[in-house]
Amino acid sequence: MRHLAPAAFAALFLPSLSTAQADRRPEAFQIGLGLQQRGLHDEAARYFEQFLAQQPEHALAAEAHYRLGTSRAERGAAEPAIEALQNALQKAGADFALRPECRYRLGNLLEARGEHRLAVAQFTALAKEVAPDHYLLAAARFAEGEAMRELGDDARAAEAFLAAAVAATGERASFRFPALYQLGFAQLRQNQLGEAAATFAVAADAATDDAGRGECRHLAGDLLLRRGDVAAARAAFTAAVQLGGEFADDAQLGLGFAALQAGDGAGARREFERVVAEHPQSPLVPKAMLEIARSLYTQGSHGEAATRLQPLLLDGAPDDVRQQARELLGLCELAGGKGEAAVAALQQALSAAAAPDRPRLSFALGEAFANLSRWDDALAAYDAVPAEAPSELRGEALYGACFALHSLGRHADSTARARALLALEPPHRLRPQAVFAIAENLFADRDYAGAERQYEMLADDTAHRERAAWKLAWCRYLQGDAKAAAARFAALAEQADAAVAEEALSMQALALCESGEGDGALALADRYRVRYPSGAFLDRTERIAARVLRQRGDLAAAQKRLARAAQAAAATQALADQAEQAELAYLQGDFAAADALFEALCRDQGAVGARAAAGRAWCAFELGDDAGCAQRLGEAFAHGAAEAELPGLFELRSALAHRRQDWANAIAAGREFLQRFPSHGKAAAMRYALGTAEARSGDSAAARRTLGELVQAGGFDRMDRVHYELAWACRRDADEAAALRAFADVAAATTDEELAGEARLHLGTAALAQDDVVAARAHLASVRGSHRATALYRLAFAEFERSAGDLQQLAVARDLCAEIVALPDTPLRGEALYLGAECCHRLGDERGACERLVRLLTDAPQHERAPRAQLLLGECAVLAGDGAIAVPPLEAFLRGAGIETLDQARAHLWLGRARALRGEHDKAEASLQRVTELTDTALAAEAQFRIGEVRLARGDLNGAADAFVKLPILYGHAEWVRRGLLQAALAYEQLQQPAKARRFFRELLQQHADSEEAKAARAHVKDD
Repeated sequence: MRHLAPAAFAALFLPSLSTAQADRRPEAFQIGLGLQQRGLHDEAARYFEQFLAQQPEHALAAEAHYRLGTSRAERGAAEPAIEALQNALQKAGADFALRPECRYRLGNLLEARGEHRLAVAQFTALAKEVAPDHYLLAAARFAEGEAMRELGDDARAAEAFLAAAVAATGERASFRFPALYQLGFAQLRQNQLGEAAATFAVAADAATDDAGRGECRHLAGDLLLRRGDVAAARAAFTAAVQLGGEFADDAQLGLGFAALQAGDGAGARREFERVVAEHPQSPLVPKAMLEIARSLYTQGSHGEAATRLQPLLLDGAPDDVRQQARELLGLCELAGGKGEAAVAALQQALSAAAAPDRPRLSFALGEAFANLSRWDDALAAYDAVPAEAPSELRGEALYGACFALHSLGRHADSTARARALLALEPPHRLRPQAVFAIAENLFADRDYAGAERQYEMLADDTAHRERAAWKLAWCRYLQGDAKAAAARFAALAEQADAAVAEEALSMQALALCESGEGDGALALADRYRVRYPSGAFLDRTERIAARVLRQRGDLAAAQKRLARAAQAAAATQALADQAEQAELAYLQGDFAAADALFEALCRDQGAVGARAAAGRAWCAFELGDDAGCAQRLGEAFAHGAAEAELPGLFELRSALAHRRQDWANAIAAGREFLQRFPSHGKAAAMRYALGTAEARSGDSAAARRTLGELVQAGGFDRMDRVHYELAWACRRDADEAAALRAFADVAAATTDEELAGEARLHLGTAALAQDDVVAARAHLASVRGSHRATALYRLAFAEFERSAGDLQQLAVARDLCAEIVALPDTPLRGEALYLGAECCHRLGDERGACERLVRLLTDAPQHERAPRAQLLLGECAVLAGDGAIAVPPLEAFLRGAGIETLDQARAHLWLGRARALRGEHDKAEASLQRVTELTDTALAAEAQFRIGEVRLARGDLNGAADAFVKLPILYGHAEWVRRGLLQAALAYEQLQQPAKARRFFRELLQQHADSEEAKAARAHVKDD
């Protein structure tokens, strides 16, 4: 990458990034910037050179040197560009925001000139100075890697390429593939095979064409296979074969080796046969033929293997292939047997084997024992492979021992073997299996956090991805993180071919439900029933659906889902499901049906039976059978498992006593409940019931104590009723002041219209009795007399503030203000005139606004609103097209003291427009120019546009074009930029300069395509 990446041009099209922008930028600099952004580099370079000649020490000098260098580079002037960029770095202070862009451009120019070390210095400095998400970081680190590669330093090149790949996100993603590709080869040149395999695999995903993908998949597969990661290697080779190209035969051969390492002899032969059949001219054909024979030998087809070896024994075969063919032919003659016979044969072979062959045969014996599930024997055989055996064989033996120990339940010992495998160098191909084994051991020992860390290491491993993902979901769930578990189960449920898809779907529903996402859980339960109508987890998902539906209040639907759950569930759980069905029938108001369902469960001696007995008592209560309710209450209290039902039974006893107006028993039940269950969720409700029972029994003092305690404790869902009962208890206890306070609490707390009305009646009556007219009118919703103007003004102001553009509300506010003005001798007359004018202005009635403001300034010239009225009057008069009325108040406003800068700018803007209406073009331009000196906000942008209009009005086309061109360069306010671009283009058309006109028409169309101005522009460029 010798040239600036497309993303790196971003800095050219942004406003100046210098931190020295607290002051407005010099015009020469700003115009150069605007021209550069429009691709006019010759003109831009001249403006930057002019700026630097005039103000070489300006705070923007460093940025100007940088932008001069970029324009020179765009023109192909490399040496002057380097000089300018070096000057930029020399001039730059610590706050120079464009330092990264400067270093990147300078580094590329130096690299193109062959000065690699100087280029590296710039790229390295850039990387140290920017944040990790900087848009140039990936490009700089890649360029650094290329330069270091040219210098022969692969270690530093690899570091740089890796950093480039990490930084290549978002808009920088185009650097990801080349960085990974170069990183892989840098690692290979350093013999870092494992790292290179992983890098090529990632590079394949990042490649942009089949050739690159095919090569990287083959490279990754080859290295993965050498490391023993068969599943990942097979996936890589398969992808490479499918992609075709010059590495297809290599990948096809690799698939054969992958199948061999996976123990799939038939599959391996098929892959090797494809090499022979589909790539007959490939130099890999003899090797494929050898491996076909070896596979036949492995599966026990020794005679056929010997036959396939014969062509490879001839002189035409490569020497190494011929030598291996001879060895394999000898093995074919010696080999034989399966099962116990294989063990016997291997033991015999082992006893007579030479020392170098013993480790390999010991491992084979361990595999034979393992296939017979003779784990102790398998462990002994695996452990016979010495530590000094070849790393590949040693790793296989360690993993075999790890598996055997896990099967024997010796999890700690199994983990120790797996960790020994992980410690092997170079990294063994069974590393993923070892990681998975450690995770399984930890999971079996209930160390879910530790297991999770291990499973997460297998996220990119094809062979273990699904199993690891399943266990990761369980780890989250078993650690109590239901929301995260739901997401992990979801990913597995969506994989139709996943072995755990069905259970994952049911677990996703359960986890969502437990994390409070009822809607999602219900949808998943429905999906499970459709997908698995007789599934093994149907009772679970139907129970989840019932729970959600019950929470929603859809009790009938919940009851149906519970019926399905009970039908699919085991007997014990079905009983609980039936009890919940009865409760749902009760909650739906079908008390007879609920009673029948409960009755069938009362024979149970456990908690379900106690639930059912209590349920029957509640059903009798709801059916109005007081005698039956009392009888069933006694039965429920007597049930042997009633302990969990006691709070509800005492609650029912209280409710029954209340209905019978048996206040003594109601009081007794309430007090016993509170004594036994003071922290129960229904304690507040029972305290309210106790207080009302005490009040109804005539014990007002006791009622006041009980209800007062409830007021202090809170927790009841109808605190307004608590305050209401307390108020009456206080009144009956002859404490009228306390009663009124309680009624005030009712009015403040209740949403019950009846309670609120009664409480306000008591409060209003009491206020009238105390001659508190203002409070009485507030409570009784009637305000008249001396407060009317204040009430109307506050109402008008509230309507105005709430209007948010609602014309009807603004009109109401305006009319209320008019009513205030009509009141005699009101001190709010001036406020009402001003607020009424604001309403008219927002309603678009500028003349109505002018009328009110003139009256205010005439009647009360010293009013505190007078300055604001002057400014608003000027604005409204201009909008009404009356410059004569607008100029005097705006001039008066500007003569005032202590005016804020933005208000000065606004006043000058309207004054300029007012003078333009009067044809005073020079004075108008002077006022508008003053706006641009005071601010760079939208006010200045509009003023710049109005300057162009004034110049057009007096026939100065060149001056108008200049004003309009500066607008999009100096300001970023879209409305005025659009209008300025259009008017600039139209002015150039009138000046017979069509090329410039088209440039601004096109900029308008590109930057503001959906605007009205763009529609007008299209008519002028339709032939382009």
